[in-house]
Amino acid sequence: MKVTLSKLDKLVKEGNILEAFETYFTEDVVTYDEAGNKTTSKTEKRALLEDFFKEFEKAAEITFFDSFIDGNTSYSHFRFIFSRKSGEKLQWDEVIIRKWEGKLVTSEFYSNEDYAELKKLLAPKKAPKPAKATPARAKVASKPALNAEKVVGEAATAKAGKSTLKTAKTTSAKKAVTKKAE
Repeated sequence: MKVTLSKLDKLVKEGNILEAFETYFTEDVVTYDEAGNKTTSKTEKRALLEDFFKEFEKAAEITFFDSFIDGNTSYSHFRFIFSRKSGEKLQWDEVIIRKWEGKLVTSEFYSNEDYAELKKLLAPKKAPKPAKATPARAKVASKPALNAEKVVGEAATAKAGKSTLKTAKTTSAKKAVTKKAE
């Protein structure tokens, strides 16, 4: 899916939005946005796109920022600037959220969500690379796993003990100062 997403996003960035749509979307694709606009077929969405490009004859600028995949859903962050025939420009930033089946998009949602926040919440975390086993590491690996609750509890107990010790030292120091003053 990653390669297909990359190809789709590249076509969009190059302004080949209709080609991207024809190539990577199912016949029964559903598209919708936060304003409640919705299409329920490729034919319906194609007509909408064709009407849009009659009014906005060219993309003045399309910037692709980033994308990531979470399961069968992809998230692509774009900035679009289109020019009307009159010269007026329309700009918007958008996260395009796509649901996939195989190599085809089955639904596409146009969102104004903050991409960075979405990525923090949803992007799969990269697993740390496993370390090469050495005899010393192999020995450590054979030890039983630590009980996380026990470790946290012991740390809290140790901290409380240090706090009690510090309080006792402070109290002893105050008593010594009080005795000297008397």
